[in-house]
Amino acid sequence: MIVAYWKNARTEVQGKLHVENNIVCQDKTYFVSNEGIRVMSLSDGAGSKKHSHIGAEVTTKAICDYVLIHFDRLYKDHESNEKRNSDVSLELSKVITQSLEKASRDKNIPKAVKAIMAEYPIEAPKE
Repeated sequence: MIVAYWKNARTEVQGKLHVENNIVCQDKTYFVSNEGIRVMSLSDGAGSKKHSHIGAEVTTKAICDYVLIHFDRLYKDHESNEKRNSDVSLELSKVITQSLEKASRDKNIPKAVKAIMAEYPIEAPKE
């Protein structure tokens, strides 16, 4: 397969009810490419949360950046055991949390990360 010929397409569409109720599009996509590695992520924002569009944007970028930076290791280890996959999931969850915390501080939304983490706590992998 020749990656040079791959194209990417992405879109974010504000739903009908969001348009009617003047709610921003909370779904986000992000794409990054470097030295033949292309990474795309998407996030369905939590519609019930006030700043979910920010969380979705920060999360998609954090995921793409993480995969791009660690691509060689991730690709090499992709067939390893479940424990290793759990370790990667935990590591990625921590990266996302740190990115959300920074965005929360930068955008002066102090309770955003706390609210997200209360609903979706990060748990260490079970042995």
